[in-house]
Amino acid sequence: MLTQRARSYIFFPAAALLAGGLASFLTRDYFSVYKTLNQPAFAPPAWLFPVVWTVLYLLMGVGAARVSQKDSPEKENAILLFTAQLVINVFWPIIFFVLQNFAFACIWLCY
Repeated sequence: MLTQRARSYIFFPAAALLAGGLASFLTRDYFSVYKTLNQPAFAPPAWLFPVVWTVLYLLMGVGAARVSQKDSPEKENAILLFTAQLVINVFWPIIFFVLQNFAFACIWLCY
């Protein structure tokens, strides 16, 4: 039987990766929009985004797992913020790539 700590270190990274995977799946046919944008010379190549975002989502999940193990009165708020940022991260590429509403995507990030 897995300990609560082990379950946290499985659940939170898996949830984060699932959120990232969902966003990627929902925008898979629209990522060509990136190539059409006016980009600076130092803009990263498109193939780098899935690599970097996979690592970032994994690290976000590990961070949430670590927070979930703390005895703090703010733990619930921290996990709620983690969940909220996952929701924001799922919807942003839809707003940007699928709807191509660049102004609202910028506002969405600032929210």
